[in-house]
Amino acid sequence: MQGKGLYIGVEFIKDRSKTPATKETTWLTMRLLQLGIMVKKAGYFRNRYAISPPFTIKEQEIDKVIELFDRAIKEAETNFNIKF
Repeated sequence: MQGKGLYIGVEFIKDRSKTPATKETTWLTMRLLQLGIMVKKAGYFRNRYAISPPFTIKEQEIDKVIELFDRAIKEAETNFNIKF
């Protein structure tokens, strides 16, 4: 994970060998959209998110996004039998 301020990049890999989790990231992107969160896939393997919320975002909105993001990641880990 890397970033500065509100902008952050998150890369998903399958295991310690750093195999890109491309298929899993695509599934996660669709699940997040179902939950009302839009993310932008990036990176050479399309396994990275570029997250840049507006500067006007409120603390309770951040908390809600984190809650939903955590939920979607747990679902992906269960569905694909991996640990992000």
